[in-house]
Amino acid sequence: MPTVIATISLKGGVGKTTLTAGLADFLAGVFAKKVLLIDLDAQTSLTTMMIGEQHWEALNRRGHTVATLFADVLDGTRRFDLERTVCRDVSATDGLTGIDLVPSSLDLIDLQEELSARRVALDDHLAAVEVLRRALAPILSRYDYVLIDCPPNVGPFSLNGLAMADGYLIPTIPDVLSTYAIPHVQRQVADFS
Repeated sequence: MPTVIATISLKGGVGKTTLTAGLADFLAGVFAKKVLLIDLDAQTSLTTMMIGEQHWEALNRRGHTVATLFADVLDGTRRFDLERTVCRDVSATDGLTGIDLVPSSLDLIDLQEELSARRVALDDHLAAVEVLRRALAPILSRYDYVLIDCPPNVGPFSLNGLAMADGYLIPTIPDVLSTYAIPHVQRQVADFS
């Protein structure tokens, strides 16, 4: 099974997505490791960095993003197609192979609110945190590493990424605001222990 690492920061502008992409390029390019990237951030920065805006728009129109997975949870549907969603051999570095991507979508913005409301209604902070792990289980053995780019919060998507992770990275810059929330993330992770 792969080593799963989530990157998370509750402050923007600290290089979380850049770190995730760079680590994937390094693992694939220098060590010939097979890497799966999962973009859980509605900003879609990792996705558009790796596949470009036009390819992302086409995938998004067809519902081949991680948003469809979480919409299925809310709607009770089964539209998410893992094999069609995974983008193969992606990278911002020309000629680099060995990196696959589960792309993100702006639709995660609305879905986060709905999933959060459901967690509150159920009075269950950890409701639906195994969705991502269960959905990806059929393909995980293909990879040496899974890198998850979490959104800048500890909502339902970040919780899915953290619950699946063997470890996590919290990029910071030398200021109080980027380090202030580190204990909060650590407490959230402790809930999974």
